[in-house]
Amino acid sequence: MGRRVNFTVTEKNIFIDLMNKPNYISVIECKKTDSKSLESKSTAWKELCAEFNSASSYCFRSVEQLQLLWKNYKARTKKRAAVIRRERAKTGGGLPPTVEKDPNLDKVEAMIPSQVQPLANLFDDDSALDINTAVTHNESVWWQLPVLLYE
Repeated sequence: MGRRVNFTVTEKNIFIDLMNKPNYISVIECKKTDSKSLESKSTAWKELCAEFNSASSYCFRSVEQLQLLWKNYKARTKKRAAVIRRERAKTGGGLPPTVEKDPNLDKVEAMIPSQVQPLANLFDDDSALDINTAVTHNESVWWQLPVLLYE
């Protein structure tokens, strides 16, 4: 079996728009692995594939091809977010890093924010980089801390 045809930009846009539908993203990205969840994931992928092939007139795509495309998009999105975080923490000035400009990666990041953004931690020195979790010194936040100190 030879190499498959690359996804076109139009096909990628169609896929991301379909994936962004709540009935697909919520099922496919569910972390449960019981038999009922796995069956619903398989059904969702088959429905997504059928809808994708009816919307795209370029060539037929299998479920496996769409799953690999999604896996690659998630990996590229996470890698880009890590580069941005790493570059933000550097010192020394200079020009900001050039990151990949892809609106589909922005959409994927919005679909899976818990997988892309680091967990908030008030005691981490990087937490001050995030405006939503920055704490000023005069605030009393002991009551907001998680209760996972001793288990």
